[in-house]
Amino acid sequence: MVGHTVKSPSRWRAAHGRTDTGRRLIDSIIELKVRCRFEEEIGEKCGLAPREVTCLGLISPGEKISAGTLAARIGLSPSRASRIITGLREKGCIVEAFDETDRRSVSISLTAAGVKIVRDIEKRKDECEKRLLGGFNSRQLVEIQKGLATLSLAFQGGNDEQTGVA
Repeated sequence: MVGHTVKSPSRWRAAHGRTDTGRRLIDSIIELKVRCRFEEEIGEKCGLAPREVTCLGLISPGEKISAGTLAARIGLSPSRASRIITGLREKGCIVEAFDETDRRSVSISLTAAGVKIVRDIEKRKDECEKRLLGGFNSRQLVEIQKGLATLSLAFQGGNDEQTGVA
């Protein structure tokens, strides 16, 4: 912008999504994702794509959910989620059954193989969390959790009162 001056470097960084270190928040999020590659590691081990691993991790053992619910959880369109569900069914990780209350609806649940993978996913998540957060004290961990909850709520479209974000 011609004629626009920035009086404070920290204001410029904040206005452009950068932290005091000059990094954008999204870059930090991507770095954390790269450091915890459990989807890729488990996928390679089990012959699953990273999205399939993510999808399995969103189904609890013993849970029966609809394809629409699963699509919403993973944040994909129903057609894309359907392709992932088909792949997981073909690989023996999930079963589909007609809903007992509505024969037009299909419920999805984990097979024994799917439960085993979900348990591995949870184990890997725990290991990753220990690597990431091992150097923080309990007060710092609470602040990190609050910040991440606020960020997550903002992405879900929470209002200003809920997120504290204008």
